[in-house]
Amino acid sequence: MKKNYSSETGLIIRSCNIKQDKREAQNISYLYFLNWFVGFTDGDGCFNIYIDNKNNKVIFTFKISQNNKNIQALYYIKKNLKHGIVSKIDSYGMVHYVIRRQDHLNNIICTLFQYIPLRTIKNHDFLLFKQCLSIYMDSSKSQHDKILEIKKLKENPCPTTTFLVVELNKAWLAGFIEADGSFYITKKEEGRLSHGFGITQKHDKHILYQIKNLFLIDSKVKLNKGGNSLKPFWSLDATGYKSLKRIKDYFFKSFKGNTSLYYRIWSRSFKHKGKYEKLLIVQRQLKKLRKN
Repeated sequence: MKKNYSSETGLIIRSCNIKQDKREAQNISYLYFLNWFVGFTDGDGCFNIYIDNKNNKVIFTFKISQNNKNIQALYYIKKNLKHGIVSKIDSYGMVHYVIRRQDHLNNIICTLFQYIPLRTIKNHDFLLFKQCLSIYMDSSKSQHDKILEIKKLKENPCPTTTFLVVELNKAWLAGFIEADGSFYITKKEEGRLSHGFGITQKHDKHILYQIKNLFLIDSKVKLNKGGNSLKPFWSLDATGYKSLKRIKDYFFKSFKGNTSLYYRIWSRSFKHKGKYEKLLIVQRQLKKLRKN
């Protein structure tokens, strides 16, 4: 029986196209993760340099800490970076994604944040971290000289430089808001509830101004003086329907951690706009989720 080579060739070509489409989709997905991860780090990441004088060594740690309810975000990071550990829940109900191996810090963390820079004050922490790690991994220097040089850098870090304000992309912003943002239902007046979105920052008010401009939020970026043990911080809250609608549509299927649950409940309740009893149920549901 004569084979239909044209048919077989067509199947092979279609199969190759499917594989290529999958590879392209995977690349797009990974690029989304990288930008999301940088945003998440800008929100909740930490670079630590600990000088252990007793054992004459320096311990470098990259860490992201979350309430245990958001542990899925940390496993999402570990799955994509393929290195690091997710700790057990500590006595404060917190979990941590941690990388301490110097080769992983150098090849993964430092390379990534050079490729996609952090946009907040944490970029200064990273640059110091990277510089100190480079010194410590330099085999041409003695251990004594390495530690002495790192101590001097920690005591006299480079002065803060002006931020280069660049356009926000969705993946970075989703990660940043997943770390620091809040979707809620608030009381506007007696018998009236409304949707709201809020985000705070201790130092990086320029990010809040960018978010305000992106979603055309009418509210002002405010300086909150804090009080008691709280330090001053900047905040932005949106309660205008048009701005909130833009936020709702913009972040559809964008979050990777527990924020995705809050967002889904919050966004689906837009159909109840103006219905006090319905929104009251949603408000209680969101509050309960945050407490549990």
